[in-house]
Amino acid sequence: MKNRLFAILFIIANSVWAEPYALTDVLKLSLEKNREILIAEKGLERIKAQVLEAYASCYPNLSLKGYESYLKKTKETTGEPKLPPYTTSASLFLSQPIYTGGKIASAIRLAKVHLEIAGLSYQRLRQNVLYKVAEAYYVLIKAKRTREVFFEEEERAKTLLDMAKKRFSEGMVPELEVKRVRLNLKDTKTKLKKAEGDLEIATDSLKKAIGLLPDDKIEIVEELEYKPIDTDDAVSDALAHRLEIKEAEAELSVRELSAKIARAEYYPQVNLGLSYGLSGNKETFKEAINYVEEDYYRFNLELELPIFDGGRRKAKLKAERLSIDEKRLDLEKTKEVIAYEAREAKSRLNEAETDRKSVV
Repeated sequence: MKNRLFAILFIIANSVWAEPYALTDVLKLSLEKNREILIAEKGLERIKAQVLEAYASCYPNLSLKGYESYLKKTKETTGEPKLPPYTTSASLFLSQPIYTGGKIASAIRLAKVHLEIAGLSYQRLRQNVLYKVAEAYYVLIKAKRTREVFFEEEERAKTLLDMAKKRFSEGMVPELEVKRVRLNLKDTKTKLKKAEGDLEIATDSLKKAIGLLPDDKIEIVEELEYKPIDTDDAVSDALAHRLEIKEAEAELSVRELSAKIARAEYYPQVNLGLSYGLSGNKETFKEAINYVEEDYYRFNLELELPIFDGGRRKAKLKAERLSIDEKRLDLEKTKEVIAYEAREAKSRLNEAETDRKSVV
């Protein structure tokens, strides 16, 4: 009984994707199942956590410290007062950065820009996945239709062979005609077998693009629709909307903020510290825990002014500024490449439209 139940569940599991899918359904399914998208979503959540971490630098740090020690001298020094062996200490410490030369503010803005870049990369990944899925979908449609054409050709070739054999038996055609038709049938069967192999490969390619497992079943509904595209403003639209340009602009912002952080190392750092502590020295551990010998409050205002570091800050700032120049050139290059791609795509679309009209 259990074996039959498992067999039924196995059949159901392998038939999950058996329902025919149109293109829109296939694209929606890929957003849910594609592992590249799922990984990118986790990475996006990780970057969001890093933004929260950057904001945490603005807030004070509160920590509790404590220790218990035992000291037993092997030899007493003459004239030195004898101290109890057990020492207990506990302190509560609060620190707050007051001035960092803009380092914290720049770090927060930098984390936000990294989040923006991660979001743009995620959008571009989604676009690439959807493009690959749509491409695999249309390739599968082509493979199915090709297989149907060769199947029909095989049936027609079989009919022609039967007719040729009959006419040969009646003495109406030579044997050479029968051999020619038989050879044509053999060639058609070879093409049909190749078409069936291509259909299997196209099906696996679509499942892979979506994110399904190799043993999953999927059927598609053929959906072909022609939509004319206005290509007059193709270049300007590409420069305004292509994610690669937005990513390059965000990368430039990252380098500019990194330069600000490097420049902040030239400024003094001011930190405020407050602490409260308890301590005690006693002969036994229990007494040291239960008895407080002294308590204290402490206020610290720390100022750190960098003076000399062997040229490290100067070299770091120079490297960041050179990186800014590099990213600016990279942005210009990206815009040029996209402009050429848009012009080429426009020409190909116009050519395809001309071909379509000639066919119609």
